Amino acid sequence: MRQPFVSTCLYHLIWPCLISLPLAAGAASPALAADEGGPAAQASAELPPVIVSATRDEQSVESTISSATVITAQELRERQITTVGDALRSVVGVDVTQTGAPGGVTNAYIRGANSSQTLVMIDGVPVNNPSVGGFDFADLTTDNIERIEIVRGPKSSLYGSDANGGVINIVTKRGEGPPKASLSIEGGRYATTREAASLAGKSGGVDYSAGVSHELTRGFSSAAVGTEPDGYQNTTFSSKLGLAVLGDGRVEFTGRYWLGQADLDSYDPNTFALIDDPGAKQRTQGLVAAVSLQKPLTDWWTQRLTVSVNQAQYWNTYLFSTPPPDYQHTEFDTRSQRIDWQHDVAIGERIHLTAGADYQGTMGENSGDPNRHTIDTVGFFAQSRLELPQGLSQLTAVRYDINNRYGNSFTYNIEAAYLFAPTQTRLRAAAGTAFHGPTIQDLYYPDYGNPNLQPETSETLEAGIEQSLWDKRVVIGVTQFRTNFDNMIEFESDPACVPPFAPFGFCPVNVDRARSEGQEVTVTVKPVTQVLVVSNYTHLTAKDRTTDTTLLRRPRDKAHFGVTVTPITPLILTAEVDFVGRRNDSGGTVGSYWLVRATGSYAVTNWLQLYGRIENLTDKVYQETLGYGTAGLSLFAGLRVTGPS
Repeated sequence: MRQPFVSTCLYHLIWPCLISLPLAAGAASPALAADEGGPAAQASAELPPVIVSATRDEQSVESTISSATVITAQELRERQITTVGDALRSVVGVDVTQTGAPGGVTNAYIRGANSSQTLVMIDGVPVNNPSVGGFDFADLTTDNIERIEIVRGPKSSLYGSDANGGVINIVTKRGEGPPKASLSIEGGRYATTREAASLAGKSGGVDYSAGVSHELTRGFSSAAVGTEPDGYQNTTFSSKLGLAVLGDGRVEFTGRYWLGQADLDSYDPNTFALIDDPGAKQRTQGLVAAVSLQKPLTDWWTQRLTVSVNQAQYWNTYLFSTPPPDYQHTEFDTRSQRIDWQHDVAIGERIHLTAGADYQGTMGENSGDPNRHTIDTVGFFAQSRLELPQGLSQLTAVRYDINNRYGNSFTYNIEAAYLFAPTQTRLRAAAGTAFHGPTIQDLYYPDYGNPNLQPETSETLEAGIEQSLWDKRVVIGVTQFRTNFDNMIEFESDPACVPPFAPFGFCPVNVDRARSEGQEVTVTVKPVTQVLVVSNYTHLTAKDRTTDTTLLRRPRDKAHFGVTVTPITPLILTAEVDFVGRRNDSGGTVGSYWLVRATGSYAVTNWLQLYGRIENLTDKVYQETLGYGTAGLSLFAGLRVTGPS
């Protein structure tokens, strides 16, 4: 497939500029670096984490009405989490599945919604694949990440398509203080090696952060019954550069690029069983880049204009027929361009208004289709957030989307909360609608598409209570939710599947209905400064209402327990236990399992830290996806050096 001129420019011109600018800024301002785990980091960690994706404006996670979780950079470092997919596994209401060895397709499901009904963003830029709908977390590492925001519940009223189950927003670090440089090297089982370097800081009106990492592993067999190891390697670059302009204005450049290469296994064309296949491979390349201008117009009115691009390319080699082995090669190329113009107005301290418009153009093409297909959407949104007397808060958001392929959509969200201060009891309730538009493959896949599809829609109700005890050293939360999905798209034989777009009588059609309901329980305990205990439990019933069957890959029960202990200042220890209940999958049932992991780190000096972790401590044999293998007992160790830039 010919490489488009725009793609060539993005990869070979814009990206090196985004990376080199922060590095140049850091080199121009030498200073001593602070230890990542030192007093500065500890002081910042005491501040409550902030969240943007719940309301499109920054507020503390404690004050947001939506059901939300924030994973901070400090937590990622202490738990030694290297991929975003692994970070999401411990979050209440979120299920993660991976197809085999590192590099296998990794999907996230929020509250039982499909992976295509979960909106994923990097620095506010939607990155869902427009061809297939969902986002594959296989190649997304935690390098240079400030926080991961997870909002449970519909948010199409703010972001448009795909936000039925919720939103996951990954935020890149923003440079602060004197330059800080870091280098880490680690190794472990399956001949795994990982190297990472970062630089961040601020000088005058310029702040910057940049990171690079590389991982290489021999891996293990993706096929549960296989013996041939499936290797993987990943290279990631990320950066953020901020410039003070026009007095109190700010221009910000963000970019993230990744290149992943994975060995795969294939389904036998005759028996349809997953088997070892040394010839099956996949190569993926992704780029997310954005530039934004934020400028207050008055002391109560701020506007922000953002222009962004998201591009992903996939090259696959897979077994098509045997004997003799016949391999097929496919290539997919997807791109999205987006313009977002947002206005925030504060009327006193109690009324916050947000309104704006955005445009998104998406394109998809593949080696099996000579045509390039596009989808264009224009959206208009408005939101009011009220902080009322006597502990009341309320939010109302509405949005109207105009789409050139599948029509227009109106969505809304209404939330309210009440804090009873004497007992520190907080009550929450919310209702909202959302939609997921048909993907490019749904509409136009050769011989199997359906250009007459309509969006999948959903309606959600939820209510919750949060109780703080012992000066917030104990916080308990319980949430009940129910979502009804309509117009679900399923691939089947239908009278609507007729030539010329579906000559074989099979195509995707809007026929299905589903319901997802359940309870989420969270408990956080911090009896003393040196000890933190977190736990959560999710009970989920997700059913296809048309066939009365359980939706695939959604466990009925899921739980997490974790403890972090700092017995002495240089030493940090963590232990985690996860339970995932049985779940249905294509062709059978995946059994339940328990997993245990432990980590430890020790700051030898203010510039040298040693760390190690044990994954799958009990060497449990289990599967996340039917027929696909998982890692056994694995030990990893490494060191991190921080110092002057």
